Amino acid sequence: MENNNNKTAQDWVKKGDEFYQQGRYEDAIASYDKALELEPNNAIFWNNRSYILYESGHFDEALISLDKTLALNKYNKTAWNNKGYILNRLGKYEDALVSLDKAIKLDKNSTSAWNNRGTSLLGLGRYKEAISNFDEAHDNNPNFVFSIAIFLQSIDVQTLQTNKKSSGSIQ
Repeated sequence: MENNNNKTAQDWVKKGDEFYQQGRYEDAIASYDKALELEPNNAIFWNNRSYILYESGHFDEALISLDKTLALNKYNKTAWNNKGYILNRLGKYEDALVSLDKAIKLDKNSTSAWNNRGTSLLGLGRYKEAISNFDEAHDNNPNFVFSIAIFLQSIDVQTLQTNKKSSGSIQ
């Protein structure tokens, strides 16, 4: 039987990563919780925990972990981007923009942040701005086509026609 009392935070993280790879998300989260008991101010552990929570569908808890990550390191561009991504998934597009703007301020060449920002703008019906953000994502990484695919899947022709009739052009 394994003695859990002698495990270091790194041991727990390694175990959590193994559980994650096996798809055992609840066990992975529990292992990261043990690591965080030993090192509560480790921003990397909080960020990794948030990813596992997100993958297991616990979006609100993932956001809490990301907030802890950012409280420990407000310059973590990945955490800002991930927070924006999750907020998009929850339909909180304005809040997502705030996080994504911070990610972009930290890394203006972040393909993922520009893409996620475009998704936020799509959700808000700001199509021209969305296209501009997707273009920026593509300019940063020409092999990145996810942004284009999201845009094409998200276009609601009826909405576009309605916007064109009401304003004379697409927003």
